[in-house]
Amino acid sequence: MSNNFQDYYSVLGVKKEDSLDDIKKAYKKLVIKYHPDKFTDEKEKEKANSKFQEIQEAYDVLKDDQKRKQYDMLGHENFKNGGGHSGFDGFGGFDFNGSGFEDIFSDFFSGFGAERSKVFKGEDLRFSLEISLEEAFTGYETNIQIPRKVGCSHCASSGNDVTTPPSKCSKCNGMGKIHVQQFVFRVQQTCDNCNGSGKSYKKCSFCRGEGRLNETSPINIKIPKGVENGMKIQLKGKGNAIKGGVNGDLYVFVTVKKHSIFVVDNANLLLKIPISIFDAVLGKNVDIPTLEKQSCLLTIPAGTQPGSKLSISGKGMKRFNSEYRGDIIVTIEIEIPTYISSSEKDLWEKLHKEYKNTSKSKTFWDKLKSYWG
Repeated sequence: MSNNFQDYYSVLGVKKEDSLDDIKKAYKKLVIKYHPDKFTDEKEKEKANSKFQEIQEAYDVLKDDQKRKQYDMLGHENFKNGGGHSGFDGFGGFDFNGSGFEDIFSDFFSGFGAERSKVFKGEDLRFSLEISLEEAFTGYETNIQIPRKVGCSHCASSGNDVTTPPSKCSKCNGMGKIHVQQFVFRVQQTCDNCNGSGKSYKKCSFCRGEGRLNETSPINIKIPKGVENGMKIQLKGKGNAIKGGVNGDLYVFVTVKKHSIFVVDNANLLLKIPISIFDAVLGKNVDIPTLEKQSCLLTIPAGTQPGSKLSISGKGMKRFNSEYRGDIIVTIEIEIPTYISSSEKDLWEKLHKEYKNTSKSKTFWDKLKSYWG
């Protein structure tokens, strides 16, 4: 041990008036910094070993109220020369299970998971549900059968035979705690064999210790109105059970089938309707269906052009879980006859003689004549 330090307080880098908590904090930092196992070079390892012994010797005295009072009263030299005894016999014989070292490091590592409680959750399940556009519009409710794991009622999901008295856990010897190696230190953790109870149970004969059983369960599903294709609905707690934890969730993935008439665009319903050239020229009133299986009157104005879009406000799809509705947007398609009889041809030719070009077509043909000179 080196003699180039003044006293134990300077070894730990603390003041004489500092509290025990301050001393513990300083000790933690120094032990991590100078632990010999951190060094590979033999000379550095030897220096660290010597420094480590100084740190441990100082801490063994200052952590003990009685020794600390005696040390403060006698001073370092008098204390070393017989006034007190540090109880430290060198690093080679140091026991990592000793009271001072292990206690402080079990406290130190508790924030790194040594005593962290863990909540287990059962597996989530998935179910695909196909519904019509009308069902998506009004909302939909149904019952399904789901194969899943449920908590064992014979052992209250514990996995233990409740009719047989427990024995002492063989892994922790009934203490509920075990010591595990983390880095170069041993830390205390809850026993994973008995979950800290210190007791060992015979397995439940119904679930074989798993705490859950296979079952096909009826589950009620409520799909909100306005649900969109591809949405997923979460049903909490309807997934698999698990021993010592909470149930997983059931996710219902909704597919809205293609409609025979409408195409959904956000909350709008798109619809294409074919009309004759006569209806486009003269105008017409038509009945447009809605998702309520009713009809709305749509007026097609005279002179309607191909591709024109007309809308019926507030008669479209509902927004998800809302009363807001989009529009029905109607695209006009004009049918041109591909075959006409000789009498029809005569009528079309007579009509053509009476027809006067619109200003748009007249302007175009005038430009074309000018282009050709």
